[in-house]
Amino acid sequence: MSQTEIPKRTIDFRVTIDATSLPHPQDDPGAAAEPTSIAQEQGYIVVTASREIMSQGAGDIAFAADVGDTLRFFISSGSNNFEQPVLLEDIRHTEGDEILGDCAIQVVEREAIAPDSDALSTHLFTRQFEFFECTVGGDGTGSYDLIFALYDQDEDAQPRLVSHYRWALRLTKS
Repeated sequence: MSQTEIPKRTIDFRVTIDATSLPHPQDDPGAAAEPTSIAQEQGYIVVTASREIMSQGAGDIAFAADVGDTLRFFISSGSNNFEQPVLLEDIRHTEGDEILGDCAIQVVEREAIAPDSDALSTHLFTRQFEFFECTVGGDGTGSYDLIFALYDQDEDAQPRLVSHYRWALRLTKS
């Protein structure tokens, strides 16, 4: 790497969805191709590792990054996917500048920590982390839909698809 070349960074986007406030269809959960739109206040984003974050929160994000930087999108429900898990299925460009390029789901195994029974010590275990990873492709402002599935539990405590949703996100990259 030359002295003038800036090292590429990884910027994490942590999306939390208020799953308890989402509408639940009565019969058919519908298809991911036609997800139900949700309001901006039903989701929240925290952005990390950016040199400058001009705004973050309910779907209107402004941040500094360089072309080629990596963006990772993580999603969970307010219960951290314990009661009502959500699964990010797609990120779709809807209008404006295409500042995201090469988005793909990633599943990475890493060592994680968990408390032992006495809560003062920990143990390691292997865990799978799932996220969407994109590269920064340019400057500007673009609108994107985060497409996700919401699950709850059936009578036997097994995951059951509730429906597919879309949360509109506007990204401004400088």
